[in-house]
Amino acid sequence: MQKLRITNLPRWISEIHIKQFFNSCGKIVQANVELDHNTLRPLGHGFITFADDASTERALEKNGALLDGVAINVQIDADIAETVDVV
Repeated sequence: MQKLRITNLPRWISEIHIKQFFNSCGKIVQANVELDHNTLRPLGHGFITFADDASTERALEKNGALLDGVAINVQIDADIAETVDVV
């Protein structure tokens, strides 16, 4: 599993929107939208992790796709670019 970073998210997008948008890619293990600690408003980026590599590859193909009219960026998270084995 690899964690993907999603950037350029519309500021009104929630975790539910992210899950709905990426649901067609495969089983989602975790998804979140980062929030401002003071205002609790979305910061415009988030993360998503899938159960298998094939799902991750399908999600990466959504790079540049429109989410509520905004082209999003999807890439492997460089801060945590490691593979985790699932037992």
